[in-house]
Amino acid sequence: MNVAIIKYNAGNIGSVENAVKRLGIEPIVTDNVELIQSADRVIFPGQGEARSTMNYLKAHRLDEVIVNLKQPGSFRNATRRKCLKWAGTPSKT
Repeated sequence: MNVAIIKYNAGNIGSVENAVKRLGIEPIVTDNVELIQSADRVIFPGQGEARSTMNYLKAHRLDEVIVNLKQPGSFRNATRRKCLKWAGTPSKT
């Protein structure tokens, strides 16, 4: 299984990575859009400090990618609208 952990320079991504490894899965920590979109599963760990998180996500276009993920367990439409509102991005749903 191909698991991507979204890198955004906040939160405790290392703990999430180690937890996934203990499950026998070797995740990739990345902010690469193509790797995130092609992963079987995507983990977006706790966001930590919100302003720096959103700045990093926007700078790498990950704010758009996250709300449009199709993998199982991805955001539901209501959550997408809330995230888009928080990010200042117009909602398409």
